[in-house]
Amino acid sequence: MDHHHLHHQDLWPEFWAYLENIKNENLDIFVTVNNPHTEWYEDIVSKCTDVFLVENKGMDFGGFLFAYNKIKHIDYKLIIKLHGKKRNSYLLVPPDEWRKYDI
Repeated sequence: MDHHHLHHQDLWPEFWAYLENIKNENLDIFVTVNNPHTEWYEDIVSKCTDVFLVENKGMDFGGFLFAYNKIKHIDYKLIIKLHGKKRNSYLLVPPDEWRKYDI
């Protein structure tokens, strides 16, 4: 099971480029978003097990707790939590480039 919080849904294509390589019948992907009115929302819905609409409270962990409470009755052996960030204020690289650096 993978949970991914996408406050910045424009990062979806980048995440899906990795997730599609491991997606199979044994992997459920749950995504939390705070807005269903984006150009990426329908694509996210079509490729994931479920998408939950949650307020952006508690940063990425609030979305994870919401999703976990919805699926905790399922006997998963492993849960992976992903979170998309656009900026890293600790690194001196361009805002959308730091995720691509091998640090």
